[in-house]
Amino acid sequence: MNIAVHTGELDEAAIKGFQVVLVSDDSFERAMQVRPHAPHVIASASSDALRQPLGLFGALATPYSLLASPRETALMLGATLQINDICHANGVCFVACQSRGVFGNIFVDFGPSFVVNDTNGEQALSAMISGVTQENPGMVTTLDETRHGLETGDYVTFTEVKGMTQLNDCEPMPIKVTGPYTFSIGDTSSFGAYQSGGYVKQVKMPATVSFLSMRESCKKPEFLISDFAKMDRQEQLLLGFQAVDAFLAKNKALPLPGNKAHAAEVVALAESLNAECKLVQSVDAKLLTLLASNARGDISPMAAVLGGIVAQEVLKGCSGKFMPIRQWFMYDNTECLPSEPLPEGEYALEGSRYDGQIAVFGKTYQEKLLALNYFLVGAGAIGSPPSPPRPALLAQPATTSPCARRPRAHSSWCARARCEMLKNWAMMGLGCGSKGCIHVTDMDTIEKSNLNRQFLFRASDIQKLKVRVPAPPRAQRAR
Repeated sequence: MNIAVHTGELDEAAIKGFQVVLVSDDSFERAMQVRPHAPHVIASASSDALRQPLGLFGALATPYSLLASPRETALMLGATLQINDICHANGVCFVACQSRGVFGNIFVDFGPSFVVNDTNGEQALSAMISGVTQENPGMVTTLDETRHGLETGDYVTFTEVKGMTQLNDCEPMPIKVTGPYTFSIGDTSSFGAYQSGGYVKQVKMPATVSFLSMRESCKKPEFLISDFAKMDRQEQLLLGFQAVDAFLAKNKALPLPGNKAHAAEVVALAESLNAECKLVQSVDAKLLTLLASNARGDISPMAAVLGGIVAQEVLKGCSGKFMPIRQWFMYDNTECLPSEPLPEGEYALEGSRYDGQIAVFGKTYQEKLLALNYFLVGAGAIGSPPSPPRPALLAQPATTSPCARRPRAHSSWCARARCEMLKNWAMMGLGCGSKGCIHVTDMDTIEKSNLNRQFLFRASDIQKLKVRVPAPPRAQRAR
């Protein structure tokens, strides 16, 4: 199965080979021209094609699909609800994600009866037993050198038991843990007397999990807590995201950052939604005001975090391994926001690639980011331990580096620095201004094994110094 998101020109070469393509209305006409190359082309919410479930998924070779829609049309109360209804009815795994400034959410719906083959991915446990009683329920005792590590509800089977041979290779049976070295099983009163030996082995049993559709889950949400210090925010944020989407659907634009009138309208919409679903006793106006102000924000660290989690959920849906998110995941980093509201002029957009950050932190903050000077140790995928700089490097004249005479305001000495950090810094604009600079040092050379775990290096770079390769492409992407 191949999953890809295409953001460039929609032509025959781009669309050929995809099983499902979700396009916006302005691309729909072009998509229909190339439809013979991808018969499962569908459009966004306002197009009739979206309302034809059999046309969407009837001929799919796999029940797993990843649908990507433009940010401005990804409405919980609009397109996303309709797409999820179709997926839920047709057994298609569905994952949705929103990122708005320092706020984000993930929704997972793998259908009414999704089978998880391995809930935790850990190796099955085993232990030696020292006794089994003849009673109902039978009590099993393991050797007291090591705890058995089992939990109530686990399934086990037995091997090499002498005397009570009925246990050997029996069907997996559930247990109830009574102590670190004991647990009870089913009725053993009719079994032979235990003599000696034997092993108990944990059996990983498939678990069937039921998911609600997004439409139902909005009324009866179930959350995976991201921060136990913010447990009371889950329902508030769900209301807030729906209110922001309702604002977008009503006004054809997201709330402006720092705009009090827009924030008040979002709060009013949240109160109206809460009157219908009764999710919370009272709406947290302060929290939802922050969410409304962040609605136009788009920052790369949040995208990296949420994108990584979504990728894991997609793999869970494909493999049936590990328990999926049930069903909402709300995430926020309000601690990063200014302690006092900024003037509305601070959020004036400049038409630059950093507008998504300016909408969250303001122009002054972005200017400071552009002017920062950082020193990064380790340019590989998983980095390398920092080591003292070589004397030869210290002896080089300052003119060899355009940044050499600038003060290094900050240093990042981390043993596990990643190329992911360079990517995030570039997307944030850190050190990318005329007064900013990033020094990267790495004493290692590029090996073939480096190519499959990062994006900075290519096959042509093998045997070159890591520190010499990343700078040109990174500078080109950043500027």
